[in-house]
Amino acid sequence: MGNNKKSFFLTSKQQEINIAIGKRLKQARLGRKIIIDGSNKERIRPCTQTELSKKLDCTFQQVQKYEKGSNTMCTLKMVLASKFLNIPLDSFTNIYDLHVGQNTTFTLDMCDDEKLLSESKQLDNSPTSKDLN
Repeated sequence: MGNNKKSFFLTSKQQEINIAIGKRLKQARLGRKIIIDGSNKERIRPCTQTELSKKLDCTFQQVQKYEKGSNTMCTLKMVLASKFLNIPLDSFTNIYDLHVGQNTTFTLDMCDDEKLLSESKQLDNSPTSKDLN
C-alpha cells in the first residue's frame, strides 16, 4: 500500500508536505554518522531508526512512518530530531525549499494573502488593539 493510501483527514498538499519532511528526516538520519570504537580501528556508520527513535521517545516503527510521510511529525519531534541530527530546525520547515518529486517546488498556501491582509486590517481597527497602543 505505502504512500498511495488515502487519508480522510489530510489534503493532498498536506500529504505531500509529510512526504517531503519524511525524506528530509531520512536524509538527515543517514547523514548522521555514528563512530563505533573497535579493537582494531574505528568504524563509521549511519544512524539507525532505532537510535533516532530513542531520542524522539517513540518506536522505530513510528520513525519509519515519519520517513515515509504516512504520519505527521509534531513540532516537538522535529525539534528533538534537529538537535540529535545536528541540523537546523528550518531544514524541516522551510516551505520555499520543500521539494515534492524531482522537479516540483512546493510552497504552502495556508491562506490567501488578500484575505490575510484584510483580516489584519480588521484587527488593527478593532477597539481592543487601539486600547493596547
